[in-house]
Amino acid sequence: MAFNGLSVFVLLCGCLTLAIAVYAWRRRSTPGAGVFAAFMGLMSVYILAYSMELASLSIQSMLFWNKIEYIGILLFPILYPVFIYHYTGQQQRIQRWMVVLLLLVPFALLLVKFFDDRLHLIYSSAGVYLGAP
Repeated sequence: MAFNGLSVFVLLCGCLTLAIAVYAWRRRSTPGAGVFAAFMGLMSVYILAYSMELASLSIQSMLFWNKIEYIGILLFPILYPVFIYHYTGQQQRIQRWMVVLLLLVPFALLLVKFFDDRLHLIYSSAGVYLGAP
């Protein structure tokens, strides 16, 4: 790992979102706070993994951290509408089966991402550009 200015800034942003997730989790009796904590937790997974990808020196570690990023990228958009329903007091309108149905596509895409080194459905090839723009 070789942390640079950008990766350190992104790392600090990830730590901030993680702190917000912990803060919200401690106040989970508030309407929507538990779902918001999970939402911010997944967002921090994405941001922290992105900072590690930016600090990586090898293509293998970059691709590893990219896979971890996808956990947050694919799952936190599902939690946003769930959070909205909980926050506005309309959690009875969203059933558990609806959330499971919404999660099918992200989990399928996550499987594709984790096996992309064999499938090549997301990246046909990967490389690092070392030249200056």
